[in-house]
Amino acid sequence: TFDLSRCSLGKVISRIKPGDKVGVQERRSHGAYSKFIARKNTKTPTFNLPVMYEDDSMAIVNKPAGVLVYDVRNVLSRRDTILFSLPYVLKPPLLTQTADVNATAAVYRPSACHRLDKPTCGLLVVGKSKPAVVHICKQFMQREVLKTYTAILNGKLTPSVGVATTSSTSNSDGNQNAFIDRNAQESVNETGNETNGTLEKIIPPVNKFTTTIISNQEAYEMGFDVDPTTPSPQALPDNGWYLASDILDGKEAVTAFRIVSYHRSNKAQDSTFDHDKVGVGCLTLVELKPKTGRFHQLRRQMSLRGTPIVGDTTYGDSNKKSKAAHKRFGRGLMLCSNKVIVAHPFYNTEEGRLVWQDQTQLNTKGVADAVADDSQIGTLWERADGVVMVTVDMEPPPKFQGLLKAEEQRANMTYEQTKKTS
Repeated sequence: TFDLSRCSLGKVISRIKPGDKVGVQERRSHGAYSKFIARKNTKTPTFNLPVMYEDDSMAIVNKPAGVLVYDVRNVLSRRDTILFSLPYVLKPPLLTQTADVNATAAVYRPSACHRLDKPTCGLLVVGKSKPAVVHICKQFMQREVLKTYTAILNGKLTPSVGVATTSSTSNSDGNQNAFIDRNAQESVNETGNETNGTLEKIIPPVNKFTTTIISNQEAYEMGFDVDPTTPSPQALPDNGWYLASDILDGKEAVTAFRIVSYHRSNKAQDSTFDHDKVGVGCLTLVELKPKTGRFHQLRRQMSLRGTPIVGDTTYGDSNKKSKAAHKRFGRGLMLCSNKVIVAHPFYNTEEGRLVWQDQTQLNTKGVADAVADDSQIGTLWERADGVVMVTVDMEPPPKFQGLLKAEEQRANMTYEQTKKTS
């Protein structure tokens, strides 16, 4: 750092003497990454990207549905990606947290530390310095980040406790997914081919899915974001969670979920919602807490249980009629990442602890009061073991409650009309 009272602006004729310190100023205008927004022929992003939390090390943004996180084909020219939009909405780090510049060196551009599917909306964690990106990505790899999703399912979810299997998982084209066992010992494989001397056997995919019921205490001990002391009588199962422990394409996928509410719908799958209202479909509002991060994990797990997520044209079914059925709701994929808890990448370092203790005053709940920003909904707090955490918890988009309310009203009106004519 430099003492501005003892600094002077260098000129061509300025002489440098032994003991002088020379600094190079990088001009960054309007609190943005001017290196990107000042590029010629560059236009602004095509969508709004709200910032839920931001400091010099990291940020958490609210990704809209229908937007790619990044495009590997042409990163710089695509204006409709999160990667392109981050320099426009985030502020450059000041690099004044520590004397070691390398410890907080800003990355070339803000970097997303994980990915959300294009049709999924919700919270996305971003790193703004090299150590922060490494620290946060390591947390995701070690499954230490606590994530919560909200989804609306097409049908009445009534999980059957036990073990079940399915011989295949179909994609939107109706093709069967398969994986290759490279350790097969047969003299020739079933396809009759040999690649680079390695025998390969095409194995039909067998997806095993298991559903059990666990208590709040058990869910907490397993590492889920669950309060073991607070029961949830409105949700099913009573005072507990369903645990989905599945094998998807040979890999374990673990998710805790609970049923928040059921809602009538004329457009949903034709299941008997009420005994006296035969033919009325049902929508299920669920809360999902994934432990692992498999490919399309939540979408596949809900589809395996017979209730795909509303708007999911990939895992709804293999036939084209189901794709049209999912699209007729007209609101996209009803899946939102609405809560995330992650350890702060700077305040948990040796130098960061000194900054945290110096500038922060904690209330009785361990939440930071001095660091809070009224324009953001993120919360900094200190865990019982001294780890500084960042929590962002938001409500799902209005389209969730709007869909449930509209479908409930239409279903009730249809039932009343049918009742009068009969």
